[in-house]
This record gives sequence, C-alpha cells and structure tokens, in this order.
Amino acid sequence: MAVPPFTLIACGVLQREIVHLVEKNRWPARIELLPPSLHNDVEELERRLVAALDRHAGAPILLYYGHCHPLMEELADRPGVVRMDRENCVASLLGDDSYFDELGKGTYFLLEEWAKGWREAMAETFGDHPEAIREIFTDAHRRMVALVTPVSGDYATAAHEAARQTGLPLEWRNVDLSRLEEALAGGVARLFPEGRP
Repeated sequence: MAVPPFTLIACGVLQREIVHLVEKNRWPARIELLPPSLHNDVEELERRLVAALDRHAGAPILLYYGHCHPLMEELADRPGVVRMDRENCVASLLGDDSYFDELGKGTYFLLEEWAKGWREAMAETFGDHPEAIREIFTDAHRRMVALVTPVSGDYATAAHEAARQTGLPLEWRNVDLSRLEEALAGGVARLFPEGRP
C-alpha cells in the first residue's frame, strides 16, 4: 500500500541515516532537519520546533524527536502529528535495553553530526573553560562510544578531538540501521493507520 505524502521533522544528528532510510523505503516525505546543537538550548529548540510544526501545519507530520525537551509531548500534541516512541536518537539505533544498559555503565554516545559540530557547541556552551568540559564529562561518564552506521562518513578526527576535550577514553561501535528503520516505519504506520489520511 502506498504511503501518502508527509513531512518528517527530525534532529539532524542522524541526517545521513534518515535520508538513506526515507530513500530506501521510498517514503514520500518532505524532510526538515533541525541542527543537533539545539539540544544545548532548550528554549531555542522549542522555538525552532514550534516554527517547523507551524510551517507544516495541516499536513501529516512525523516528528522524529525523543525526550529532547522537557515539554516534548506537549509540543507534539497537535492534530496530524505523530512523535517517535523512542527515548532518543541513540536509543533508536541501539534499542532501549542496550541504550539504558550502556548509560548505566557511564557511556557517553557520540554520533557523526554531533562530533562534527562538537567544537562550536562546546565553545557556545562552556566558553573558554576547557577544564569545565573535562570536569563535567568525567564526573558523569566513564567512556565515550562513537557510533558508526553503514552510511556514516569518516569522523575519526572530530571524535578524537571530542574525546580529548572531555578526557574520556574513546571506543568505536558499529551499529546497523534496523532499529532506526523499524522506529521510522512504526511512526509512518501510526501516522497513517488506515493507509490513507
């Protein structure tokens, strides 16, 4: 059954993966990706999310954000909007059990787009206080795990810089896109439960 056109609003942290899966599944989605750095400023994240939702109001919208804002459920509570049912983008890749297990071990996850914008995001958040970055990250985490998907580019230099700044040992983990694809397909199915709007 053909899926009707819809808008997919998502965090750009998984932009390669999302675009790849939309193309692979031939979903007729208009994709709007918001900058990953918005997670550092919940007021700006809210402003940009509301603007994107308003821009596409009246059309079916799949909102691919987890619990990235304290009011995410309220922001997504609009007619025609379906929000992903995952904790966040990392949990969409790993699955909830693996994600929470790793969090319990003190893992900080790094994704390609986050790594590429790392320097600017840290400078904006912490200013010229590299010791604050190291202290905060080493107090809360034991290691940094960079996730590599089948469509990831080479972000080794950026990942090593992030690990150096935080003082965390860097590890790499390959992940497939099956869970992310399942989450997106589930969102599309919830958006069109009858196959048509």
